[in-house]
Amino acid sequence: MQRNDRYIACARAIRPHLSDLIGSTDALALDSTLSSLIVSGQQGQDVADLIAAALARYPGTQQWADTHMQGTETDERNVKGYDTLSSNSSAVPARRYMCPSPNCDYKWSQRTAGEVMRLCPTHKLPLRAV
Repeated sequence: MQRNDRYIACARAIRPHLSDLIGSTDALALDSTLSSLIVSGQQGQDVADLIAAALARYPGTQQWADTHMQGTETDERNVKGYDTLSSNSSAVPARRYMCPSPNCDYKWSQRTAGEVMRLCPTHKLPLRAV
């Protein structure tokens, strides 16, 4: 994967976690910045350094991005399951949702049953199951 594509993937992956990492006020501003950079990157512009700089503004997002870029972040699609008294564990797919707006790339994974489904931060629409 190209450097630019890796940073775009990182920006997409971190968006659902921003409010947990830096608080809701800063999360809205950073999400807007990342959204614009993702669109610019999809249009062929080199945005890797701009995404890296945006994430470096906050220690929480910097650490999350470093972990993600090293490939040690848990895949958003899977979490470990529990198999009673067995040494085998298997991946359990997480529920995935995305914005219903046709040009939006916002995706979110529900990691626990009690986690409240979010709205798309860009369009303020309820997410749709995929």
